[in-house]
Amino acid sequence: MTVIMYLYAKVFRTNTKVVHVLGIMTTGGMDSPINNKKIFFAGGTSHTAAGVLFSFAYFLLWNWGLFRINFVESFFLR
Repeated sequence: MTVIMYLYAKVFRTNTKVVHVLGIMTTGGMDSPINNKKIFFAGGTSHTAAGVLFSFAYFLLWNWGLFRINFVESFFLR
């Protein structure tokens, strides 16, 4: 998904880079060279945390027997 968003940003010349947009959302700041490191760090941390939470949720669902671990069901859960 991240690769698709980067390609979309390049083709349509818009800022849809997930980490960057999440960073701006979480810091509440506008995009500026001064805040770039802060924005990137906040966005990367938010993106990683969301991934960990989703992984944990999938782990619980599989352990509770709601889904089987196979390619087809994993594909649709994604």
